[in-house]
Amino acid sequence: CIIELGSWLGRSANFIAVEAPNAMIFAVDLWDNSIFQHDEHYSKSSMFIEILNNGPIHQQFMRNTWEARYPRSSTPGSASASSFPSGIVPMRMDSREALRILKEIDVSPDLIYVDANHHYQPVLDDVSLCVELFPDALIVGDDWHYEEVQRAVKEVAAKHDKELYVHGSNLSLIHI
Repeated sequence: CIIELGSWLGRSANFIAVEAPNAMIFAVDLWDNSIFQHDEHYSKSSMFIEILNNGPIHQQFMRNTWEARYPRSSTPGSASASSFPSGIVPMRMDSREALRILKEIDVSPDLIYVDANHHYQPVLDDVSLCVELFPDALIVGDDWHYEEVQRAVKEVAAKHDKELYVHGSNLSLIHI
């Protein structure tokens, strides 16, 4: 069971679905173009502007993840066949709201991939809540090149006495 906070266009959700074909993947995002249009991390990038001009990002996500949607169809006896339901489940809401709902319905994630907002307070809130609600889950993320991400993740790791591993430099994988 995997929770992805910040699914945007669905590329990482699809990657996870391919690499873990029997996984249930809860893809969480607001999918709100206006947020990206008003956020300096994105609004100055021609690549992001082009993506936003392709229409609502929620529709782009749905198109990009359609084949891996829940319930994922598989042929009995195939490598991806499982008695456990698998596939991508979109949750169009704030990440903290989604985490609380998933906890209430007794979801027990093996992995939480944090790639939502890249500003200090939202990262601090997301990662803190992940550690609080799902202490046994492996928490990973990327975008370590953002100073605000680094500061928030380091603070949570120190507060909860968690080890922090950083792999890579630009598009980093972080886990606590």
